Amino acid sequence: MMIMGMRLATVNIKKVLTNPRMYMSIFVKQIIMPLTAFLAIYFLPVDADIKRVFFITCACPVASVVLNYSELVGAGQDDAAATVLCGTAMSVLTLPLMMLLYPLIV
Repeated sequence: MMIMGMRLATVNIKKVLTNPRMYMSIFVKQIIMPLTAFLAIYFLPVDADIKRVFFITCACPVASVVLNYSELVGAGQDDAAATVLCGTAMSVLTLPLMMLLYPLIV
């Protein structure tokens, strides 16, 4: 988290908020991936609790480990920090939206 704070302190906020690739990756991670997971697990003959945990895990925002990996590689640190920040902020909207499907998982 300290690495993320230091990285975000040096990033240009206007550049962060106007990056369409970042919004597309957040949309895929927090909307498309949980919907795909829902369709994949709906018909599986496993316990409903396992299905629910899998669905919730898929609906959560990207973890800060993405930033740690980009620091190790030495490329894309600003984009990773911005994606983690915006993805976490967007999860305020996407998680409740995805939880509307939660009662359908049986």
